[in-house]
Amino acid sequence: IDARPNLYLSETPEPFSERATCQKKIDAHPRGIGGMALHAKKQIVATASDDCSWKIWNLDNAENIMTGEGHKDWIAAIDFHPAGSHLCTGGGDKSVKVWDFINSSIAHTFADVHTGPVWKLRFHDTGDFILSASGDGSVKLFDLHSLKMRQQFRGHTDSVNGLNFQPFTNFFVTGSADKTTSIWDMRTGLTVQTFYGHLNTINDAVFSIGGQYVSTCDADGIVKMWDIRMVQELLTIDTGDVIAHSLAFDKSTKSLAVGCSDAEIKLINIEKGELSGSLKGHDDAVTSLYIN
Repeated sequence: IDARPNLYLSETPEPFSERATCQKKIDAHPRGIGGMALHAKKQIVATASDDCSWKIWNLDNAENIMTGEGHKDWIAAIDFHPAGSHLCTGGGDKSVKVWDFINSSIAHTFADVHTGPVWKLRFHDTGDFILSASGDGSVKLFDLHSLKMRQQFRGHTDSVNGLNFQPFTNFFVTGSADKTTSIWDMRTGLTVQTFYGHLNTINDAVFSIGGQYVSTCDADGIVKMWDIRMVQELLTIDTGDVIAHSLAFDKSTKSLAVGCSDAEIKLINIEKGELSGSLKGHDDAVTSLYIN
């Protein structure tokens, strides 16, 4: 279906507090965490690590609920199925695995689907498809019913590092090391729009909750925000002498959080178009973040 109700728009969220403090720390893995995912309905988080494992944690008591092993190399990509029953992972071994963590088993492995590492994975909101973004410059769409690749998206000339669906639609955004950001139609396999302006590798690309804005960040610490309806750049923020790794809009679309290489989360006030503070608590680069 082309248009589905955006469940987030029925909410009236409070803007993210710039005075937020670290509430809990979980020593999750012995090596770096390349990605994480929040469960849609429960207070649990999944982490993917360079130690070749993924883990699920209870956010209330920091209990390790489950550990998954099966990848032959580091894991960077991870996402929860919208129904909350499955998990997908990908990484350095170029494969995509789907896990049934209710039954503690691997549901399916898409082996050697890319010629480069898998950096990002995203479930479609219907739960029927998975998108994978790779270091080989391609994005691929997998059908979970037929267990086959349904579509291949080629247009980037370098690694695809950022990948996110426009909420409750059939469109998605990519950010690449070729310094471009593209919006794609999942059904046709074609590019809808491409944005130019970054001067270095784009590390992440995310949609706002309403889907009208895209934000991107790069290895120079530059963050940009784009209006996809007007097809124009709205603002550019320099976060300093850092690498900007990851992004998250708050649900009010008034704040933008940026995970950086200096172990800080920089906060951007979108209405004022300026940095408004930072959150400190990590000891190394912030590679993944969410605002719930």
